Amino acid sequence: MAGLLDLGKLEPNAGTYVGAIKQSGEHLLDLITEILDYSRLEAGHVALEAAPFDPEATMQDVAELLSPKAHAKGLEIAVVIRGAAPAMVMGDEGRVRQILFNLAGNAVKFTETGGVVIELSARPGERLRFNVRDTGPGVAPEKQALIFEEFAQSDAGVARRHGGAGLGLAIVKKLALAMGGEAGIVSRPGFGASFWVELPLPPARAERAPIGSLGGARVCV
Repeated sequence: MAGLLDLGKLEPNAGTYVGAIKQSGEHLLDLITEILDYSRLEAGHVALEAAPFDPEATMQDVAELLSPKAHAKGLEIAVVIRGAAPAMVMGDEGRVRQILFNLAGNAVKFTETGGVVIELSARPGERLRFNVRDTGPGVAPEKQALIFEEFAQSDAGVARRHGGAGLGLAIVKKLALAMGGEAGIVSRPGFGASFWVELPLPPARAERAPIGSLGGARVCV
């Protein structure tokens, strides 16, 4: 409803109030989503699927979903493939998308100038490494060991300004472990952060060759 009001012709003060309602609603929705996701993971209700998917297309989808927020802040967001990564892999695309959305969403949220890059590279043992780099404030060394813990915040002042419960990275870590992978961070204060997730995603096997011509055949749809 706040979104619909925002489309109308409002007095300047009313527009400000509606914008505040809309932003507060979005923060509340993000908070509830994080808590529900984390509760499911804590209860062990992690249903993993295995189906062929294109990791580059998944990365592009995440970048497109976050591009309005990034561009509204004057940030660039891009996808980069390092080396020869398989075009199709076997795994749970929904969970990979959730991991990337959490990491890239955090990067956009806490970065004020510059941009965010989502990278993909192949690793030994049929594993893929996803890397989300930003030009944000970075994370202090003493905070890096705790940042994937529940309700952890790298900076209380920044977290208060941007909202969130500090569960996003904990969800990423638990999903990565559930999928047989791992997650980590490389960062230096003032020089941005690089969050990475490495997952076992073997190349999808070739599908059965398509049947021949259907010319003259009867087909039931």
